[in-house]
Amino acid sequence: MESANRDSADVPGVCPDCGQSGVCLYRVRATGERFWVCEECDAAWRPGADRSVFDTSLSGFLPAEPDPWKAIERADGPQWPRTLQALVGLVARGELAGLALGMHRIDALAVVDVPCAPATDGVVAAGDVSLTFEADTLVGITVRLPPTGVRWPGLMRVATAPRLAPVPRPEALAALRDAGFEPPSDGRAAEFRAVGRRVRLDFDRGLLSAVAVSSTSR
Repeated sequence: MESANRDSADVPGVCPDCGQSGVCLYRVRATGERFWVCEECDAAWRPGADRSVFDTSLSGFLPAEPDPWKAIERADGPQWPRTLQALVGLVARGELAGLALGMHRIDALAVVDVPCAPATDGVVAAGDVSLTFEADTLVGITVRLPPTGVRWPGLMRVATAPRLAPVPRPEALAALRDAGFEPPSDGRAAEFRAVGRRVRLDFDRGLLSAVAVSSTSR
């Protein structure tokens, strides 16, 4: 399934400059021109711009403005809370707060601060995060979301990227549909396929209680 389009450009998942998930659609108050801005690092670009050859900050985008943040405002349309950005990022790209499907075992274990793990294939648990490996490749990420809060391991404890949380079921499904996915609406679990991966969402008493994403090549 492909991401939904807005303003003739795919909704960015993470900022191509800083790698964080703070990208939102803004507009210039005076002209109405719309563009993407990373609220973490101030990177800015027009929808559809080739980021491989175009690189500027918000101040470079509006050089005549002494304080460009005062000259812009969030564009109309749905804006995902950061917890839902994290959910969409995990489903759409297999990424979460320093982890990414396809990572080498050593790199993934460094993120969750597990110095020694079984050399054989299998699951490594750290806090409320479980990693599944095939040989030396990370092929699955599962996060439990207890109502009392997730026990984030290792570097994930201090990650600045948006984090998953036990959000209400309607909000979780609406954010995924808004991003172009089609999770089922009924039952206590929602299983579906994104591009290159399988996704399972579990719900408990109407709240998201676990997310599991795995490579479909498994």
